[in-house]
Amino acid sequence: IFLSVFKTLGVKNAICKIGKITAFYCSVALSRYYYYLDFLIKHSHKYEYVLISDVRDVVFQSNPFEKLPEDLNLLFALENKNIHLENDASNSRWLNNLYGNEIMQKIGANIISCSGTTIGSTNGIMHYLEIMVAEIIKQGSKFPGSFGYDQGIHNYLLYTCAFSNYDFIKNEEDFILTMVTLPKENIIEKDGLIYNKKNEVVSILHQYNWHPQLKLKVLENL
Repeated sequence: IFLSVFKTLGVKNAICKIGKITAFYCSVALSRYYYYLDFLIKHSHKYEYVLISDVRDVVFQSNPFEKLPEDLNLLFALENKNIHLENDASNSRWLNNLYGNEIMQKIGANIISCSGTTIGSTNGIMHYLEIMVAEIIKQGSKFPGSFGYDQGIHNYLLYTCAFSNYDFIKNEEDFILTMVTLPKENIIEKDGLIYNKKNEVVSILHQYNWHPQLKLKVLENL
């Protein structure tokens, strides 16, 4: 049935039509990618760059769009460089359950890329979302109510070369800091603001709430 729809409507329209159906039975973590894409199909002409982001555990300390390279297509946020897909309990479970041990063996040595913050040109983000939604259509029904499987899909696609013309946002060095596995001694805090190793204010703090000793300071300075 899906193949017939793809042939009849074309790839992009088919992804949207089938994605709309898929969104009804997937978790919010998965269905949001369809809604991101649906919004941009209708409104992409209004934007040059796009950030897709988690909400509950993200705060902004400065404007991230001021720090984007001119030739930007896609930037993927990396987590703690010392923790890889294969030795993180959650990420290894998501990948194994979705794609099996063979894929885990192939890509497991890579640093985790966090699906909670991805930034790029509007065209780059739309291309990313089309690929994500197509893969969610294939895989999302396996775990409809489960949290986190979008990150398994995100890392699978990234490290099996589904995307092109992208770069990485390095944790602790660039303008997005993903903090869930970051040791507290690695966090540079001055007067309630968090800095990277280049002594620059980090634009986006993701998962700051995992560090209660910093949470109040950060929120007080917003």
